[in-house]
Amino acid sequence: MAQRNEAALDLDAGPVAGRASKRGLVSARERTLFAGTVLLLVLALWSIPLLSFPDGAVHVAMAHLLTVLGNGTADPILQRYFELNIQTEPNWFIYPILAGLLQIFEPHSAEKVLLTGFIVAFPYSVRYAVTAARPENAPLAWFALPFVYAWPLNLGLYNFIWSLPWLFVTLGYALRRWTDMTPGRTLVVALLALVTYFSHITSAIVLMLTVGALGAWILWCEWRVPGSSGLRREGGAAAGCGRPCWPSRWPCCRSPC
Repeated sequence: MAQRNEAALDLDAGPVAGRASKRGLVSARERTLFAGTVLLLVLALWSIPLLSFPDGAVHVAMAHLLTVLGNGTADPILQRYFELNIQTEPNWFIYPILAGLLQIFEPHSAEKVLLTGFIVAFPYSVRYAVTAARPENAPLAWFALPFVYAWPLNLGLYNFIWSLPWLFVTLGYALRRWTDMTPGRTLVVALLALVTYFSHITSAIVLMLTVGALGAWILWCEWRVPGSSGLRREGGAAAGCGRPCWPSRWPCCRSPC
């Protein structure tokens, strides 16, 4: 009898192991296809001899102007009409990066390198955010690919488009760690939010509203049913049943047990 039970267990384990292996194979293929598609988007950018996005040349000129004003080599006429603005305002993110790239590349190549970073960062930041809830959500990141060459990029709104990866990275980081938000992790979220702000104010507002809404929902769930939010208390476990509730499910205002 014991031998038959062991045999039955072995027979049951075979299909389970096969399904797990198949899921792993599909996941590996999906990751490879995703990376290949992102690479095609990058190659599409570099196939254009000279970019002609409306505000692109303005950003390159501004980065050069900031460089010459900063090191004191600007033409006297430029020094007469322009001065450095060191106020803590949005739309600053790309200029130090672009100014550094201009020291290495020609202007048109520096612009392409900047956009290459965005083309890679945007879909992978979306992937990072959607997998914060469930790892199997990774294929949802494919829906981000058509938006890489969307209207903001074609207008040359480089600060705005770069704010989007920072927005999704911040959300993904916060969602992964909201049940155990230590002071150090809170500081990381604050720094990521600050980078988002310096990229573009619109994404910073969306980030604050999203995180605020999630926090309010979590607190409301915890108030309605203690332990339903998955917040960690004693020993790093979720309150109420001694096991973490995230990322197995969203807080749903039900008993965690």
